[in-house]
Amino acid sequence: MRRWRLSFFVIVATGVFACCVLEARQRTTAVVFKNRRSRPAPRQCRNADFAPMHDKAVWTMLTDDAHYVTSALKLGHSLRAHTTESPFDMVVMQLATKPLGSAAWDCLREVGWQRCVVDRIVPLDEAATQWKHPRFLDQFTKLHLWGMTMYDTLLYLDSDTLTLRSVNHLLHRNLHNKSIAVAAQTWRGGFEGFNMGVFVIHPDAQEYERLLDLQQDPSVQFVEKWAEQGFLNVVYKDSWDDLGFANNALAWTSWQSNAYWMQQFPQINIIHYAGMKPWACVPDLLFEYLIAWSADYKPLCRVWQDTPSHCNSSLVLWHQKI
Repeated sequence: MRRWRLSFFVIVATGVFACCVLEARQRTTAVVFKNRRSRPAPRQCRNADFAPMHDKAVWTMLTDDAHYVTSALKLGHSLRAHTTESPFDMVVMQLATKPLGSAAWDCLREVGWQRCVVDRIVPLDEAATQWKHPRFLDQFTKLHLWGMTMYDTLLYLDSDTLTLRSVNHLLHRNLHNKSIAVAAQTWRGGFEGFNMGVFVIHPDAQEYERLLDLQQDPSVQFVEKWAEQGFLNVVYKDSWDDLGFANNALAWTSWQSNAYWMQQFPQINIIHYAGMKPWACVPDLLFEYLIAWSADYKPLCRVWQDTPSHCNSSLVLWHQKI
């Protein structure tokens, strides 16, 4: 009788345990499913007027800063002026929550840009980013570029870049079995990983999904102040192909090592105005005394300022402010 009771107890206990495990698994699955559903659904461009025409494209991203709109106009002009060997699309990635005004888009289309509207990808810890690095709040949205599989090759250029020569070689870049082609970032000669102001990728749906999953994984540790750049330096630590200084010449090099800059300038294809922005290149005695001599950086500002925008930039700025 005692053995029967013991066996009965074991059976009941086993059944209860199995039910608890099943319920726990269901809850876990529900949480995972909920997390996946809370993420923006993988999609390409939300706007119906987006019309890819070629298998290679140059992309940039604009938010609601009118100065970058003017810079994108100049970038577009420089692309059309220098890269003439083969056709390519020019696309501005615009956040659905930060639409540009009609005056801006009239100008951008005139230069050759078309629009791709996407949902914003938020940082994992948005509150901390807002507090510490608010200028990087939208940068993870760049991850959508891996999902733009209508293109075989995608060259991304920050809107504060300017091409001095053809970038056709980048549109036909061999990644040498690497995941991304980028250039190193240095600060006063010290290596800081790669810079995401210029990069080449082959969009891939599976890689896009993987990046979105990793971006929401708190176990992926990176330098948060660099936002998506810090994140991708961890993800692609051993899988990046070096584009070289000529294809992402960081402007701060011009005052940190002016002799090196002057030596490299004849070979530079892309200037990236990291640091001082060319639209803010005005005399500043404190800046000149503490950081850089104006004789070193002002020639770079003039290169940008002398590049046409094919539009009334002051009108764009005015419309964006109201």
